[in-house]
Amino acid sequence: MTSKEFLIIQHENFTTPGSTLLWLQQNNYQYSIFRPDQTENIPKITANTSLIICGGTQNVDEEDKFPWLITEKKMIHQALSLDLKIIGLCLGAQLIAEALEAKVFKARDWEYGWHKIHFDSGSDQLLKQNIFHGSRNVFQAHGYQFSLPNNSQRLGYSEACENQGFYTKNILAFQFHPEVDDSWIQFSLQQKLPEGKFCHSPNTINELNKKYLTENQSWYFSILDTFFNT
Repeated sequence: MTSKEFLIIQHENFTTPGSTLLWLQQNNYQYSIFRPDQTENIPKITANTSLIICGGTQNVDEEDKFPWLITEKKMIHQALSLDLKIIGLCLGAQLIAEALEAKVFKARDWEYGWHKIHFDSGSDQLLKQNIFHGSRNVFQAHGYQFSLPNNSQRLGYSEACENQGFYTKNILAFQFHPEVDDSWIQFSLQQKLPEGKFCHSPNTINELNKKYLTENQSWYFSILDTFFNT
């Protein structure tokens, strides 16, 4: 059987792949990281490639400011045409949504910090492992949202965001950040932070890390295990 190969698209230094790398290393999977913001040498995508698209402070409508987004969007269309397994994380999810002709738009409110999402009944139909059920606190860092692509199923919602993710047979798209580890969050806290009704302070975030971070990583790894092995 052909071994799995993973391509991670990372958009900037401080929005890292987070605990995704630990999961890949623990499973001895081959992987490479592509930085479209740093090189024009596009990696080859084959039928054996699985794609994980990171978040970032860029927005999908900022091609003039970040022209490399054009290249990345072509890569995503290629991956979709090959029916590859793809996970999108925040900006990654928005890029996938746009490629599937859904709307990506500026949200009414920023959502930043540990916030509760509620999973839709039936969200577990894809993974069939009771991974998406009830509600849980996840890390949020987004000022844009997306509508649902045609022929996709909503994953769940939060008070601030109607669509917290969607899935199809080969795609999992998260508006939130299940990949966070402590270093990821500390990088994020070094940036200019948004303010608003759904934005936590650094002190609150660091306190909530103690409550949610370890469990969140275990949950994320169970998603990766199941999604990429079904």
